[in-house]
Amino acid sequence: MDIFPLIFALALVYFFEYLINQALFELVYFEDAGMTQAEQYRWYQVIYQCGVFASRSSLKLFKVRRTWIMAILQGMNFILVLFHVLHPYVINISAFFSLITFEGILGGLSYVNTYHRVLTMGDPNTREYSMSIAAFADSFGITCAAFAAIQLHNYLCRAINS
Repeated sequence: MDIFPLIFALALVYFFEYLINQALFELVYFEDAGMTQAEQYRWYQVIYQCGVFASRSSLKLFKVRRTWIMAILQGMNFILVLFHVLHPYVINISAFFSLITFEGILGGLSYVNTYHRVLTMGDPNTREYSMSIAAFADSFGITCAAFAAIQLHNYLCRAINS
């Protein structure tokens, strides 16, 4: 089994996911939500983690073979949140919470299904190696997102404040 498409999709999901969390969440604020910006940010993180937890617990219920779809959907999530930062269009914080939940679900589904496929469909002789490559892929996606988030966040702050 060629694991490259699996790990590439996993890295992309994590790249978009952490780019949203690290570069964009801090810039999303709903004035009429009855919470400070800091409180909203903390709720974004909690809701995101709930989505991750639920989807990582879903493997017994269903499996996703085409994990690349989650990379595309997470990229679309990134575009939606980025557009909201630049031109706010989400009507209220509850609608945004739904988007965040979906973000977490995609990340968790990608993670659990990628590891499941590598573990069950790979060559038993290279299984450990394949698992370590998958672990590298999600860490690589997160690290790339962290560096990109610094630049993107700074750019957006300048763009919003000018």
